[in-house]
Amino acid sequence: MGWVLRTAIHKFIAITDALVSSLNIDAGRSEVARDFWRGIDNLLARAQQSGSVRADSRFEDIKVLLIGILQATGDGGTFPDRVVSILCDGLRG
Repeated sequence: MGWVLRTAIHKFIAITDALVSSLNIDAGRSEVARDFWRGIDNLLARAQQSGSVRADSRFEDIKVLLIGILQATGDGGTFPDRVVSILCDGLRG
C-alpha cells in the first residue's frame, strides 16, 4: 500500500490542493480527487480482505493521515517516503 500511496501522490501532485481543500475546488479537480479517494478506499478494502492491513483501519483514518502528510509537506515538492513507510507499518495486519 505504501508504494501505491507514494506513486499516486507523485503522479497526482497537481491535485494536492483538491485533496486538502474543501473551498473553491473546480469540477475537474474535484472529480480527480474523488477518483483518487475511491481508489484508496478500494485498495484499503482489498488489503484488509487479504489480511495485509489491520481490520480496524477505516478509510477516514487513511484520508486524515494522508491529508495531514500532504499539508505538512507544503507545496508537495518533496513527498516524505519515510513518513509513508511509518504509516504503512502502522496499518499492517
